[in-house]
Amino acid sequence: EALAVDAFEAVVRCFGNLTFLYSIAGRLRDLLEIAAEGAKTCQRFGPLLLVASTLVENWVYALVATGRWDEAEELAAELLQQWAAEGMALALHLELAQIAAARGDGASFERQISIIERFARPDDPYALHDVTSARAENLLWQGDADEAYRIARESLGHLADQQDAGLVVSMCSLALRAHADLVTARADRVIR
Repeated sequence: EALAVDAFEAVVRCFGNLTFLYSIAGRLRDLLEIAAEGAKTCQRFGPLLLVASTLVENWVYALVATGRWDEAEELAAELLQQWAAEGMALALHLELAQIAAARGDGASFERQISIIERFARPDDPYALHDVTSARAENLLWQGDADEAYRIARESLGHLADQQDAGLVVSMCSLALRAHADLVTARADRVIR
């Protein structure tokens, strides 16, 4: 119906909500299909990053999560050229940092983090969570479980009073992974 009457807000919200729901449901293939369709439909309303931010954030996330890193990088670069809105730039640069970490590209990771730190507010618990998560993931990929564990625990002190328990649970998960790596590394040294 929204498409039939060309209702800008309804069209954009529908596509954004669908990509969000597919993301939560883990239906990334469906998300990628609806995101491509949504992009074609919504781009006539203006820069996608400005008019359909939920859609594009979920689209880039799904590309990263499905291992389509080159496509995610290309899409993120294209979107950042269209509109460099701070909040969305943060989300896109975080995805690019995660790709760099997974590839073991420390220089690219640090470049993305330095851009992120220009946007991220230190008092924003979501930014704190996301930046710390990216840093901890990178440290884990590099084999530095000690530092990953330390920064995850430190951020938990800042996130402890959050009503959004998802941030705390996610950071606890990272701290646990880092701790497990530490225990495993110690066990390997004992066994050898």
